[in-house]
Amino acid sequence: MNDLAQALDLTRQEGFVVRIAGSFPEHDIPIRVGKYVRAGHVQSETHRMKAELVANRLAEA
Repeated sequence: MNDLAQALDLTRQEGFVVRIAGSFPEHDIPIRVGKYVRAGHVQSETHRMKAELVANRLAEA
């Protein structure tokens, strides 16, 4: 994962998620999925679970 992290274009990506290729039960997520985010990518006083929901929208063509 270090090679992947060092190859990131930080102007276009803030990180990545990796997982095993096969299926697995939901309770195995903590041991089957990994996430890397660049340092300082989120600076927030409010945890996302406590913040107001903001719906995503498609961009106008």
